[in-house]
Amino acid sequence: MRLVPYRLPEVLKQDPDRLLFIVEGEKCADALWEIDVAATTNPQGAGKWKDEYSEHLRGRHIIILPDNDDPGRNHAAEVARSLVGIAASVGTLELPDLPPKGDVVDWLAAGGDKDKLLKHAAEESCDQPESKSSMSNTELFPQPGAPAIADRPKIIVTTDEHIVNERAAAALASDQTIFQRGGSLVRVVKDNSPAAKDGIRRPFAPRIETLPTALLRERLSAVAQWVKECETDDGILEKPVHPPVWCVAGVHARGSWPGVRHLEAVVEYPVLRRDGSVLCQPGYDAETGLLLTHAGPLAQLPNQSDLDAAIAARDQLIEVFDDFPFERAVHRAGLLAALLTPLARFAFVGPAPLFLVDANVRGVGKGLLLDCIAAIITGQRFAIATYTDDENELRKRITSLALSGERLALFDNLIGKFGNAVLDAVLTATDWKDRVLGGNRVVQAPLYLTWYATGNNVSIAADTARRSCHIRLETPQERPEERRDFRHPNLLSWIGEQRQRLLACALTILRAYFVAGCPDQGLSAWGSYENWSKVVRGAVVWTGMPDPGETRLQLQDQADLNAGSMGVLLKCWEEMDPSRRGQTAAEAIDLFYKQPPESPPDFHADAKAALETLLDKPDARQLGNLLRSYRRRLFQGRFIDQVGKKHQAVRWAVFPADAF
Repeated sequence: MRLVPYRLPEVLKQDPDRLLFIVEGEKCADALWEIDVAATTNPQGAGKWKDEYSEHLRGRHIIILPDNDDPGRNHAAEVARSLVGIAASVGTLELPDLPPKGDVVDWLAAGGDKDKLLKHAAEESCDQPESKSSMSNTELFPQPGAPAIADRPKIIVTTDEHIVNERAAAALASDQTIFQRGGSLVRVVKDNSPAAKDGIRRPFAPRIETLPTALLRERLSAVAQWVKECETDDGILEKPVHPPVWCVAGVHARGSWPGVRHLEAVVEYPVLRRDGSVLCQPGYDAETGLLLTHAGPLAQLPNQSDLDAAIAARDQLIEVFDDFPFERAVHRAGLLAALLTPLARFAFVGPAPLFLVDANVRGVGKGLLLDCIAAIITGQRFAIATYTDDENELRKRITSLALSGERLALFDNLIGKFGNAVLDAVLTATDWKDRVLGGNRVVQAPLYLTWYATGNNVSIAADTARRSCHIRLETPQERPEERRDFRHPNLLSWIGEQRQRLLACALTILRAYFVAGCPDQGLSAWGSYENWSKVVRGAVVWTGMPDPGETRLQLQDQADLNAGSMGVLLKCWEEMDPSRRGQTAAEAIDLFYKQPPESPPDFHADAKAALETLLDKPDARQLGNLLRSYRRRLFQGRFIDQVGKKHQAVRWAVFPADAF
């Protein structure tokens, strides 16, 4: 039996210019017919719309009414995608004041009527696409498919490989499922699990994947006719063939594909553009190269975009975190900066600092605080990136996150020393380049990650401290996890209910700051983060809060593990070589680890403790590299410098500050 849209005969009898509503479920369609509003739906429920249903509605003016849940909104996006180029116009209307999982039947029962519905529909902006080729700004996840054979270009396979490859690359531009990013062809993969569709769990965030060559071959066969000319007794005939392996490999390796859309990142929430406008229309934004997946209903931003509106929005956001025991007001300001940064990440050029949340005792709410930030921004929890001091392993993890297009990443529950050269590099980089594991291919991807970390009394390396904005929690309670006096006992659930309002508050602060012209706040310089400071740090201070940049200065003073350890090492070195004759790195390792009987025990114990903090594996090579990197830098009134060589090995001696 052939399935068709619900009540199709009645729909076809209607005036083609009459507005037609598409709903989810026959009950909703019947409710609209009862108030003399034309409506239809598809058989079998949400997520089951077929392109053949759209053909029955060709030339109609259509408004889609999704149910108030993620499956309903995803279904609406799927229906809209199918109708592009077929319907005369198509728009999606999210009815106001619907309860969670509510539908048009609930809306009518609460006092809605035909006049109100048509008024809302008239206010809804509808797309008026001309053809499927215009879907680049409206289609989120187009399903792979092939255009009609007559619409595909013909590619004749010859030995002129460069010509064949150029034609193949040109044909690929019509494929709306493919993007280019960092010199690679990529696709966006979403979670199609039934559990995610049915609301059993939240769907995983869409991720970016490099397009495999096997899939590229499939897509090339979908966007072009591939033939080979064969000489026969009847003349030259064209024989259908598969895209040649050499062509697939050549197109895959080009590094640039004219006409294929560039993808900077995939976001699931509205973000600020460079001009201060808010990107909130789902789809591909050609101006920024961003793909905004369906973000759900966005709370109305206030018409007022000035300092008063920004301060009111700030107060609503800070109220969420009233129960957290911030050590000082400046750490609360750091919290606001941590919340605004992902939303402003595309409004400035350059990196953003890491946001470190630490506390004096476990159980005080570090993880919950960051979960609240993620819940407001994305509606999800953080992607956890386990920190390791192994630089090679950390590089691999960063590469994986960069290539998949993650937007927020968390180093959770830090233990021991935090910070190394790889982490310092990623915190000041705008793109990431690395060799793919198991091969020699170098990949590159833009870096729009915002980094977060948690720990208790974190020991942070010197250069990493300079790259971190600190959020410190302190409580006098011995067991803070046993607290019960919370304003919102189930805070994450409450945020889930208030998310659109809170998200609108954060965007209001940023937009109002841009409308005011991003007024100079007279902030002290923060090297590497000048543009972030102008946008995010400036917006926080503009609303009357302390400068979150001050937190890094305290962090550097209190938690500079390398500086403290270097001070100890130079003191021990001076005691080891008071005449400043100089010792090589190898001699120092031998002396520190081979304790002479006449030396005091703590002399070597202190030196070894300092070396084991500073170096992964204390040996002459690593120590020599360390001393070169800190040559003539003052630590606790001393510095180390070269005083000659011994058999081509540098001799080092420690001097007081007044000898500088």
